[in-house]
Amino acid sequence: MPIYLVTLAKDNLLAFIGFICVDNTLLQGQVYLRSEERAKNAEAIACYNRIVKDDSHSRISVRCQFETA
Repeated sequence: MPIYLVTLAKDNLLAFIGFICVDNTLLQGQVYLRSEERAKNAEAIACYNRIVKDDSHSRISVRCQFETA
């Protein structure tokens, strides 16, 4: 588990109604590739996504924002 998530939980540093905002959790779709086809960064992000998804204390809310040129 990422050290900052452990620290936040262990030391009660996040308010009960607080949230953590995470960007780029899809990494241009690479996290959906098979593990052996992913770039190193994509594998790390996929691992992070699994940890958050499987954490019983997490309540996941997804917000999508698309930038247009």
